[in-house]
Amino acid sequence: MKEFFSSIPNRWKAVYLIWVAVNLILLIAGGQSGATRNKFFPFEGDLGVYDIEEFILFLAIPIIIFLILKFWNKDKIKNKQKTILKEKTDKSNELNKSIESSKENWVDISPKKQPKWGWGWYILAFIVFAGVNKTYEYLGDNKGLLFLFGISICLIVYFYCRNRALTKISNINLRSLTAGIISLIITVVSISLLSFFIVKIPIGADTYLSELSKTISNETKIVKAQLDERLSDFKKLQSELIIDPRTEEEIKNNIRILSQEMYINKVVDSISSNFYNKIYSFLYNAEKRDPNKIKESGLTSELVNSLINKLNITTSRYQGLNTALINYYNAYLLNSPNQDLLWERYENKQKEFENVQAEYYEILGRFNVLSLRD
Repeated sequence: MKEFFSSIPNRWKAVYLIWVAVNLILLIAGGQSGATRNKFFPFEGDLGVYDIEEFILFLAIPIIIFLILKFWNKDKIKNKQKTILKEKTDKSNELNKSIESSKENWVDISPKKQPKWGWGWYILAFIVFAGVNKTYEYLGDNKGLLFLFGISICLIVYFYCRNRALTKISNINLRSLTAGIISLIITVVSISLLSFFIVKIPIGADTYLSELSKTISNETKIVKAQLDERLSDFKKLQSELIIDPRTEEEIKNNIRILSQEMYINKVVDSISSNFYNKIYSFLYNAEKRDPNKIKESGLTSELVNSLINKLNITTSRYQGLNTALINYYNAYLLNSPNQDLLWERYENKQKEFENVQAEYYEILGRFNVLSLRD
């Protein structure tokens, strides 16, 4: 493995590290947990579609291509290495002869001084600024503290690694790139830790509510794309459901549809819960700053928490309702004597579901009114 890695030209290594850095930036800037998973960046959707799956695939593609070329040209590379070795040996012999014959003409040539600053730190500063500005937007003006801290840590680590810790890497460009990646990793971890303490610094609740409105708007666009797709599939299944099945084939068709609807319902619940949990975290932090102001707005973490709990209960009741109907259908097909009992159980489940669903819609209505209010 060591020999294989050392056989890769430094220029290729540098290009691949740049590729890794670019994809890491895309993952930080575009990767979102609510992204539509059946779309693939860059062929479908915008940067918001880019997620960990694209990140892994895009990092793997250059390696796969390199391995294919490596094995394909294995013999050619061996022959080329032999030729290069022979040429180096010949040149070395000629150089030794030349040195022996011209020692009296030697002059002391001092090595060229390596560039002290370079241009890599400009890129690092931009990455830190863009990352902090996007990731910690909810902190308002306080994100400036994170930026100053982050750029300080990033540049200190960068220049320390570049000029001291990584001096064994002779290629200055490769050394700078490696130092930049190391400094970014350390900076991301440091900023994340510091952000927990900055949360305690009070800022205006009005600013925070304004940021919350932006967050809800941005997240809603992502969630809507997923929910529209799932609900479209759900409506299609509903249209195929036979209200009063008579034959065995019709009953089996309904069982299949109900099972698929239960799966879609779980996915929709997961998407919605993730969205509400983000809003809950946002409001929870806002209430630490100015609880009275947040309480006056009506959109509180308590309300969102109630919405999450009621959504989970509604989903559970829906799963139980469909399960009860499937059990009744199976009993009907088997001509079981428990048919009437299972149908009665299904009707009870339906009442429970309708009651819980009404409570969920009531809380959801309040949330929608308050979240859309300026």
